[in-house]
Amino acid sequence: MGFFVFLASECEPVSAQNQFAWSVAFSPDSETLASATRDQTIKLWDVTTDKLIATLKGHENETSSLAFSPDSNILASGSIDTTVKLWDVTTRKLKTTLKGHTRETYFVAFSSDGKTLASATRNEIIKLWDVTMDKLRTTLHSSKVD
Repeated sequence: MGFFVFLASECEPVSAQNQFAWSVAFSPDSETLASATRDQTIKLWDVTTDKLIATLKGHENETSSLAFSPDSNILASGSIDTTVKLWDVTTRKLKTTLKGHTRETYFVAFSSDGKTLASATRNEIIKLWDVTMDKLRTTLHSSKVD
């Protein structure tokens, strides 16, 4: 049994046994769609031409979350491998790998100014990263309430 991922007029069959769309994200400029499947890759699609423009490889396990920076230039990916990767959308190359989580990273989100990235795990740990310096700013523990 399988299903299809539709992008405008083109469709890509995906086997339900081996791959499924784990996460998708549109760039803020609406020109690019990123999709992640269980094969540890991220695909970038040109929404205007309906074509696959790049396959990004680097995670050692499934990519669980995707988010574009507000200027559409950086794609963040969180993974079951506990890392967060920042990708340069223009060059389609890995910019940096952010390490610090000890559990799977299931959620990523950029601040509205694009300078901070939040990443979170299911064990109530949220990390805030300074994207301009590629370093950890702080760690929040959502189970600790003042």
